[in-house]
Amino acid sequence: EHDQPMILMKRVSGKTWQSYIQNPTTIPNASTDIERLQWHLHIFLEVCSAVHYAHDKGIIHRDIKPENVMLGDYEEVYLLDWGIAIAVDDRYQSWIPTTQESKGVAGTPSYIAPEMLSAKTLSIQSDIYLLGAILYELAEGKPPHEGIEMDKLQEHCQHFIPTFEHAPTR
Repeated sequence: EHDQPMILMKRVSGKTWQSYIQNPTTIPNASTDIERLQWHLHIFLEVCSAVHYAHDKGIIHRDIKPENVMLGDYEEVYLLDWGIAIAVDDRYQSWIPTTQESKGVAGTPSYIAPEMLSAKTLSIQSDIYLLGAILYELAEGKPPHEGIEMDKLQEHCQHFIPTFEHAPTR
């Protein structure tokens, strides 16, 4: 209207991946633990594909977590919330900041990569860490840095060694 620009976005509806992690019995067509794990790994691979595409285009998401993954009614998988994404170079400089321009901490503390808390330049490896944090949550039932206070988060992240208390015994 009145020759003004307009933003159009696809309407995405469904449930977050987090809701299925919290309520595993709601996973469609999965009645056993192994079927639920297979379902989660399928979702994880779809998220990895989206992240790979973004990285191929020079974009770092910085807030990959199950809460930012939407599952549609027809098994579509959407990686949402690109609001704090940054570019690895200046090819998108007119509309997205670069890693060099990134200032301050951004992301979700429970999943955050150590370099996201320091002045180091971020890279796609930061997103890879976030993907690993999701795998950790799938195995342990909680993200790797859950419940850590912000003032202790840097030290915790740098010295974090994953342990798997809930790993199945043979």
